[in-house]
Amino acid sequence: MPLPKEAFDITGGCNCGAIRYRIAVPEFSKRPLAFTLGPSPDPKDPKTVRLPHAAACHCNDCRSATGGQAMSYLILPADFMTVSAIPRGDADESIRSVTGRLVDRPQSIDAVTASDANRPPYVPSIDVLRPRVPGAEVTWLRFFHSYYCSSEVGSRAFCGRCGGPVAFHSKPQAEWFGPQYKQPEDFEHVIDVHLGTVDKHILDDGDKLAIEHDTSWKEGLRWYKKVLASGEGAAVRTKHPNSSLAEVVEDKEL
Repeated sequence: MPLPKEAFDITGGCNCGAIRYRIAVPEFSKRPLAFTLGPSPDPKDPKTVRLPHAAACHCNDCRSATGGQAMSYLILPADFMTVSAIPRGDADESIRSVTGRLVDRPQSIDAVTASDANRPPYVPSIDVLRPRVPGAEVTWLRFFHSYYCSSEVGSRAFCGRCGGPVAFHSKPQAEWFGPQYKQPEDFEHVIDVHLGTVDKHILDDGDKLAIEHDTSWKEGLRWYKKVLASGEGAAVRTKHPNSSLAEVVEDKEL
Protein backbone atom coordinates (compact mmCIF):
# COMPACT_ATOMS: atom_id res chain seq x y z
CA MET A 1 0.00 0.00 0.00
CA PRO A 2 1.48 3.41 -0.93
CA LEU A 3 1.63 6.33 1.46
CA PRO A 4 -1.67 8.10 2.27
CA LYS A 5 -2.74 10.78 -0.20
CA GLU A 6 -3.26 13.39 2.51
CA ALA A 7 -0.45 15.33 4.20
CA PHE A 8 1.01 13.73 7.32
CA ASP A 9 4.08 13.84 9.57
CA ILE A 10 6.71 11.22 10.34
CA THR A 11 8.94 11.39 13.41
CA GLY A 12 11.86 9.30 14.56
CA GLY A 13 15.45 9.28 15.70
CA CYS A 14 18.46 7.29 16.82
CA ASN A 15 18.38 4.69 19.60
CA CYS A 16 19.55 7.01 22.38
CA GLY A 17 17.61 10.14 21.42
CA ALA A 18 20.60 12.35 20.68
CA ILE A 19 19.33 12.73 17.11
CA ARG A 20 15.63 13.27 16.35
CA TYR A 21 13.91 14.22 13.10
CA ARG A 22 10.58 15.28 11.66
CA ILE A 23 9.42 14.66 8.10
CA ALA A 24 6.54 16.76 6.75
CA VAL A 25 5.00 14.80 3.87
CA PRO A 26 2.81 17.07 1.70
CA GLU A 27 -0.43 15.98 0.09
CA PHE A 28 -0.10 13.75 -2.95
CA SER A 29 -0.23 16.37 -5.73
CA LYS A 30 2.67 18.29 -4.17
CA ARG A 31 5.00 15.31 -3.94
CA PRO A 32 7.72 15.27 -6.62
CA LEU A 33 8.17 12.38 -9.02
CA ALA A 34 10.99 9.93 -8.38
CA PHE A 35 14.08 10.83 -10.40
CA THR A 36 14.95 7.41 -11.87
CA LEU A 37 11.80 6.78 -13.90
CA GLY A 38 13.28 7.63 -17.28
CA PRO A 39 13.18 10.87 -19.29
CA SER A 40 9.37 11.21 -19.59
CA PRO A 41 7.41 9.91 -16.59
CA ASP A 42 3.69 10.69 -16.63
CA PRO A 43 2.82 13.04 -13.74
CA LYS A 44 -0.91 12.50 -14.33
CA ASP A 45 -0.70 8.76 -13.79
CA PRO A 46 -1.45 8.04 -10.10
CA LYS A 47 0.78 4.96 -10.33
CA THR A 48 3.86 7.01 -11.22
CA VAL A 49 6.24 6.71 -8.26
CA ARG A 50 6.63 9.84 -6.15
CA LEU A 51 8.76 10.91 -3.20
CA PRO A 52 8.78 9.90 -0.48
CA HIS A 53 8.41 6.15 -0.81
CA ALA A 54 9.71 3.18 1.15
CA ALA A 55 12.26 0.85 -0.41
CA ALA A 56 14.95 -1.70 0.41
CA CYS A 57 18.40 -1.52 -1.17
CA HIS A 58 20.21 -4.82 -1.65
CA CYS A 59 23.55 -3.41 -2.80
CA ASN A 60 26.70 -4.62 -1.07
CA ASP A 61 27.50 -1.16 0.30
CA CYS A 62 24.12 -0.62 1.98
CA ARG A 63 24.07 -4.15 3.37
CA SER A 64 27.50 -3.73 4.98
CA ALA A 65 26.74 -0.24 6.27
CA THR A 66 23.57 -1.30 8.08
CA GLY A 67 24.39 -4.85 9.14
CA GLY A 68 21.17 -6.29 7.73
CA GLN A 69 20.18 -8.37 4.72
CA ALA A 70 19.25 -5.10 2.99
CA MET A 71 18.86 -1.44 3.93
CA SER A 72 15.22 -0.42 4.43
CA TYR A 73 14.74 3.28 3.92
CA LEU A 74 12.39 6.15 3.14
CA ILE A 75 13.71 8.33 0.30
CA LEU A 76 12.67 11.98 0.23
CA PRO A 77 13.74 15.48 -0.77
CA ALA A 78 15.89 16.95 2.00
CA ASP A 79 13.53 19.93 2.24
CA PHE A 80 10.86 17.70 3.76
CA MET A 81 13.01 16.92 6.80
CA THR A 82 14.20 18.82 9.86
CA VAL A 83 16.59 17.54 12.54
CA SER A 84 17.24 18.22 16.22
CA ALA A 85 20.68 17.13 17.44
CA ILE A 86 21.70 17.31 21.10
CA PRO A 87 25.17 18.87 21.51
CA ARG A 88 27.98 16.85 23.05
CA GLY A 89 30.24 18.14 25.81
CA ASP A 90 34.02 18.51 25.53
CA ALA A 91 34.52 15.56 27.88
CA ASP A 92 32.32 13.34 25.72
CA GLU A 93 35.05 13.02 23.09
CA SER A 94 37.10 10.74 25.36
CA ILE A 95 34.23 8.50 26.50
CA ARG A 96 34.62 4.93 25.23
CA SER A 97 31.43 3.40 26.63
CA VAL A 98 27.95 4.87 27.09
CA THR A 99 25.00 3.50 29.05
CA GLY A 100 21.39 4.63 28.81
CA ARG A 101 19.33 6.81 26.53
CA LEU A 102 19.31 10.59 26.62
CA VAL A 103 15.64 10.50 25.66
CA ASP A 104 13.20 7.60 25.96
CA ARG A 105 11.70 6.42 22.69
CA PRO A 106 8.31 8.17 22.39
CA GLN A 107 5.34 5.83 22.05
CA SER A 108 2.71 8.35 20.92
CA ILE A 109 2.26 11.73 19.26
CA ASP A 110 1.75 13.34 22.67
CA ALA A 111 5.02 11.83 23.90
CA VAL A 112 6.83 13.23 20.86
CA THR A 113 5.43 16.70 21.56
CA ALA A 114 6.42 16.54 25.23
CA SER A 115 9.93 15.34 24.39
CA ASP A 116 10.46 18.02 21.75
CA ALA A 117 9.72 20.77 24.27
CA ASN A 118 13.11 20.13 25.92
CA ARG A 119 15.21 19.64 22.78
CA PRO A 120 17.35 21.93 20.65
CA PRO A 121 15.35 23.47 17.80
CA TYR A 122 14.71 21.51 14.62
CA VAL A 123 16.68 22.84 11.65
CA PRO A 124 16.79 21.94 7.92
CA SER A 125 18.30 18.50 7.40
CA ILE A 126 21.06 19.67 5.04
CA ASP A 127 22.29 22.01 7.79
CA VAL A 128 22.93 19.01 10.05
CA LEU A 129 23.16 15.75 8.10
CA ARG A 130 26.37 16.65 6.29
CA PRO A 131 29.95 16.83 7.59
CA ARG A 132 31.59 20.20 8.03
CA VAL A 133 28.35 22.14 8.23
CA PRO A 134 28.01 24.29 11.38
CA GLY A 135 24.92 22.46 12.63
CA ALA A 136 26.74 19.12 12.84
CA GLU A 137 30.08 20.13 14.33
CA VAL A 138 29.19 20.13 18.03
CA THR A 139 26.63 17.31 17.97
CA TRP A 140 26.80 13.54 18.32
CA LEU A 141 26.47 13.09 14.57
CA ARG A 142 29.27 11.24 12.77
CA PHE A 143 29.72 10.53 9.07
CA PHE A 144 31.12 7.88 6.78
CA HIS A 145 31.84 8.14 3.05
CA SER A 146 31.71 4.93 1.04
CA TYR A 147 33.51 4.18 -2.20
CA TYR A 148 31.88 6.80 -4.43
CA CYS A 149 30.92 9.36 -1.82
CA SER A 150 32.44 12.64 -0.74
CA SER A 151 31.35 15.23 1.77
CA GLU A 152 29.64 17.20 -1.00
CA VAL A 153 28.06 14.31 -2.91
CA GLY A 154 26.96 11.89 -0.23
CA SER A 155 27.58 10.57 3.26
CA ARG A 156 26.08 8.18 5.78
CA ALA A 157 25.09 9.82 9.07
CA PHE A 158 25.03 7.91 12.34
CA CYS A 159 24.90 8.75 16.03
CA GLY A 160 28.34 8.74 17.64
CA ARG A 161 26.80 8.08 21.06
CA CYS A 162 24.66 4.98 20.42
CA GLY A 163 26.10 4.02 17.03
CA GLY A 164 22.71 3.93 15.35
CA PRO A 165 22.61 4.71 11.61
CA VAL A 166 20.17 7.52 10.87
CA ALA A 167 20.29 8.60 7.24
CA PHE A 168 22.17 8.81 3.97
CA HIS A 169 22.48 12.24 2.37
CA SER A 170 23.22 12.56 -1.33
CA LYS A 171 23.17 14.86 -4.31
CA PRO A 172 22.04 12.39 -7.01
CA GLN A 173 24.34 12.13 -10.01
CA ALA A 174 23.47 10.96 -13.53
CA GLU A 175 26.50 8.64 -13.53
CA TRP A 176 24.95 6.61 -10.70
CA PHE A 177 21.69 5.87 -12.48
CA GLY A 178 22.44 6.07 -16.20
CA PRO A 179 19.92 7.17 -18.84
CA GLN A 180 16.93 6.61 -16.54
CA TYR A 181 17.99 9.54 -14.36
CA LYS A 182 16.16 12.85 -14.65
CA GLN A 183 17.49 15.85 -12.73
CA PRO A 184 14.87 16.98 -10.20
CA GLU A 185 13.61 20.49 -10.86
CA ASP A 186 12.66 21.53 -7.35
CA PHE A 187 15.34 20.02 -5.15
CA GLU A 188 19.02 19.08 -5.20
CA HIS A 189 19.60 17.16 -1.98
CA VAL A 190 18.05 13.80 -1.12
CA ILE A 191 17.83 12.00 2.22
CA ASP A 192 17.40 8.25 2.68
CA VAL A 193 16.07 7.82 6.21
CA HIS A 194 16.60 4.41 7.80
CA LEU A 195 13.11 3.00 8.15
CA GLY A 196 13.83 1.34 11.49
CA THR A 197 14.48 4.74 13.10
CA VAL A 198 10.87 5.87 12.53
CA ASP A 199 8.86 5.95 15.77
CA LYS A 200 7.01 2.64 16.16
CA HIS A 201 3.55 4.16 16.59
CA ILE A 202 3.97 5.58 13.08
CA LEU A 203 5.95 2.76 11.49
CA ASP A 204 3.39 0.18 12.66
CA ASP A 205 0.30 2.26 11.81
CA GLY A 206 -1.23 -0.05 9.23
CA ASP A 207 0.99 -0.64 6.21
CA LYS A 208 1.40 2.93 4.97
CA LEU A 209 5.19 2.72 5.36
CA ALA A 210 5.47 -0.80 4.02
CA ILE A 211 8.31 -1.31 1.53
CA GLU A 212 7.16 -0.94 -2.09
CA HIS A 213 10.43 -1.35 -4.01
CA ASP A 214 13.50 -3.59 -3.81
CA THR A 215 16.46 -1.94 -5.56
CA SER A 216 19.83 -3.41 -6.60
CA TRP A 217 18.10 -6.79 -6.64
CA LYS A 218 20.93 -8.38 -8.61
CA GLU A 219 23.31 -7.80 -5.67
CA GLY A 220 20.94 -9.29 -3.11
CA LEU A 221 21.57 -12.44 -1.09
CA ARG A 222 20.15 -15.47 -2.87
CA TRP A 223 18.52 -16.98 0.21
CA TYR A 224 16.97 -13.65 1.21
CA LYS A 225 15.67 -12.97 -2.29
CA LYS A 226 14.04 -16.40 -2.25
CA VAL A 227 12.21 -15.46 0.95
CA LEU A 228 11.04 -12.13 -0.47
CA ALA A 229 9.95 -13.61 -3.79
CA SER A 230 7.79 -16.26 -2.14
CA GLY A 231 6.44 -14.40 0.88
CA GLU A 232 3.02 -12.84 1.42
CA GLY A 233 4.16 -9.37 0.32
CA ALA A 234 6.00 -10.49 -2.81
CA ALA A 235 3.29 -9.26 -5.17
CA VAL A 236 3.31 -5.70 -3.82
CA ARG A 237 7.08 -5.17 -3.79
CA THR A 238 8.48 -4.31 -7.21
CA LYS A 239 12.00 -5.63 -7.81
CA HIS A 240 14.56 -3.53 -9.70
CA PRO A 241 17.91 -4.96 -10.88
CA ASN A 242 19.82 -1.73 -10.20
CA SER A 243 19.07 1.55 -8.45
CA SER A 244 16.79 2.77 -11.25
CA LEU A 245 13.04 2.38 -10.76
CA ALA A 246 12.51 2.35 -14.53
CA GLU A 247 13.99 -1.14 -14.82
CA VAL A 248 11.99 -4.03 -13.39
CA VAL A 249 12.89 -7.65 -12.71
CA GLU A 250 10.40 -9.98 -14.38
CA ASP A 251 8.75 -12.72 -12.33
CA LYS A 252 10.58 -15.42 -14.28
CA GLU A 253 13.90 -13.87 -13.23
CA LEU A 254 13.17 -13.95 -9.50
